[in-house]
Amino acid sequence: MGRIHPITGTVAFDAQGCARSVAWYGEACLYQRLAADGAWELVTRAAAPNSPEVTVLPRRAALAVRAGRWAWHSRLDVGGVPTLASSLDVLNGVVGFEGAVAAVADVTVTLNLNKDVVTVWHRTGKGRTIALPGGVAGEPWVDQVGQWFVAQCFAPAGETHLTLVNLDTGVLTTPQCLTPQNQWNPTCVTVAGTCYLVYGTDECGVVVHPALDASKWMRLAAAPAFGLDVCLLPGGDTLVVWFTGAREAADELRSLRLRAVDLLNLPITPKGTTPMPKVFPPDALYMLERFALKFPAPWGPPGESQDAQCRAWTARLAAQVAFSLGSQWGHKSTSPGGPLSKDVIARRNLDGTLDGWDVLSAAGGGQPTIPDPPSWVDLSGQTFRASTPAHALGEQFTTTRPAPPSPWRGLTSFDLGVRLEQGDTRWLDLCKAEGVTTPRVILGRKATAATLAIAFGRLPTTLAKLAQYGFKAEIVLCADTAEYGMTEKDVLAWATDCMAQIDAQPDGVGAIQGANEPEHPTQQPFMREASFQSRLAATVARKWPYTPGASTHGGDGGTGASYLTTHGRRDRSVAVNADVSATLSRDTGLWVVEDEPLGVAEVAQSGRRTSDPGFGAQLADACRSRGLGATLHLEAGLTCDVALLGPVQLAALRGFMARMRTGFPPPPPPPVPAPGDALLDLEMAEDAVWYPIFVLRQAELRAAAAAWYFRATGRPAADADINHGLLWRASCERLRWRTLRRAFEDTWPGGAPGA
Repeated sequence: MGRIHPITGTVAFDAQGCARSVAWYGEACLYQRLAADGAWELVTRAAAPNSPEVTVLPRRAALAVRAGRWAWHSRLDVGGVPTLASSLDVLNGVVGFEGAVAAVADVTVTLNLNKDVVTVWHRTGKGRTIALPGGVAGEPWVDQVGQWFVAQCFAPAGETHLTLVNLDTGVLTTPQCLTPQNQWNPTCVTVAGTCYLVYGTDECGVVVHPALDASKWMRLAAAPAFGLDVCLLPGGDTLVVWFTGAREAADELRSLRLRAVDLLNLPITPKGTTPMPKVFPPDALYMLERFALKFPAPWGPPGESQDAQCRAWTARLAAQVAFSLGSQWGHKSTSPGGPLSKDVIARRNLDGTLDGWDVLSAAGGGQPTIPDPPSWVDLSGQTFRASTPAHALGEQFTTTRPAPPSPWRGLTSFDLGVRLEQGDTRWLDLCKAEGVTTPRVILGRKATAATLAIAFGRLPTTLAKLAQYGFKAEIVLCADTAEYGMTEKDVLAWATDCMAQIDAQPDGVGAIQGANEPEHPTQQPFMREASFQSRLAATVARKWPYTPGASTHGGDGGTGASYLTTHGRRDRSVAVNADVSATLSRDTGLWVVEDEPLGVAEVAQSGRRTSDPGFGAQLADACRSRGLGATLHLEAGLTCDVALLGPVQLAALRGFMARMRTGFPPPPPPPVPAPGDALLDLEMAEDAVWYPIFVLRQAELRAAAAAWYFRATGRPAADADINHGLLWRASCERLRWRTLRRAFEDTWPGGAPGA
């Protein structure tokens, strides 16, 4: 990203301490900031207010700076035409490009609007043009000598893989990688004539290895890692920097300096001979996050009593993970008769090996913390200790409220009331034309309503127009409660007044959300408390579908809820977030909507926005295939200004709507059980083949159903429970009994027949 100074190794930050869209321009730190609506300011730290280095540039989206020592480049949108602005005369004013995505001292690389053609530029003029079949997904990278270009590219089947391009010859190579897919934030650096790849993986964290030899590799950091940057410094050392959070802020910066000899003598580590560090699975990480919110890490004076508290906390977590994710999860000890670990939970693999993860940092110090993420522990030679599954989170809910509207094809429409107050209905026209059913509207944001009275004055018009257009909107009652300085009494009075107006004009409303991200810093601390959420839910009549609000931890429980919403973590893929939401749905028994995922903008913003026009279709596929609802989050949707809706966002919206409306090809017919057997459940795996999960003899059905019910609820099953056919499937899903590709999990509960 151009953050590392190529001489000093200093990392650049803007005035707010953020490393996104920042580059070195000679010895000055170059960054951007929003100067006014529709204009961005190009700024250097040392620039005086009237310095010619400070340039106001009209644009419709944030600047994507990829710069090297002596050049800066940015994309302008002048009259809707993408135009490059550059310190290099040869590039300044060139039109029809996605942007100058990478640059070094003498070489700049641009992509066309379809992101499938690379053009190489030199100081003297245009160079080679290279086609990239499938197109680029994500952020490309050029090494420091301008010879190698690396990017994630789409394969014909839709998955991504790394492509390495020799910019001198135009030859494309598929480099060897430690994982077949999902190489995140790829970068490259040339040392002693050899190109080295540095990228993130789900399985091994951040790794480095020669581009053409993945047997020699080194693990640099645990995942997740954001904003990966690498630079060869004078003297031959390679500096690698990354951030532990998506903000890419100064307090999240991590770095590692590698000597040339370190890279030239990487250890040979063939797969299967040395245990490879493994990343804590996303669904287990999600479970840990929720568990730690309810049961904070135990603190106390160091000693045996504190060790016992940590051991009990870890045992309780192991039991929860075993309940939610299956009996392959549990506890561990160093020997069969040894004490249970006070900080490590374990997973038993199908081949009998054990993986462990440290879930309490500094457990013996008296003030343990929850690591993010937990680090992998090699448990070779240690003992797996099975945990009795227990649902400590206790989040199975029943509700008398109605279900939310269906179909749910949502679109961020935060400031709709502002536009309608101005007589501008173009955002509603767009939603209607594209097939949106559920605009997501926030009633009051401090940025666009200085007082709540102003926001409330817009509500009648907003409700009338939603009804006129035939929408069933999701209305968010509370946002920015801290910014407005609201007390508990203020929030309840505001919600009561808004609901009175909504009850009087109900036709355009489909569901109510209590608060937008109760854990967000813009919300008052009491907004996240379960007791207050219950009081807030009580302001909403029982006739309305209701959700308390969403958090990046996968939902805020079910206080008064008839459905749940999630704001998936933006450092995770849409598939991982959808898996997390599906787990939440199984654990709570409530339908889940992915309500504010990674946003789409004309120019990518690390950790906040993607510029991938295919993201909408990816989101729809991930959510529909798991039975979830989805709301597409567009940058233009914050203000509902159609003038900000560029080609990337429009393509993402249309891809999202097409997949949400047309669904998927019909699946192949499921297998038929053999005579005398009962097929209780099936699962279709990614290879589009049905796999039977529960096949029992008819005589075994009753005993199995009773055992499953007891394990799922902790209560003996009555005849009505056993005869309720839907119970079997719900219980099985909650217990995560699943067919693996080539083997079955042997997780029959006590009292049930053998498989």
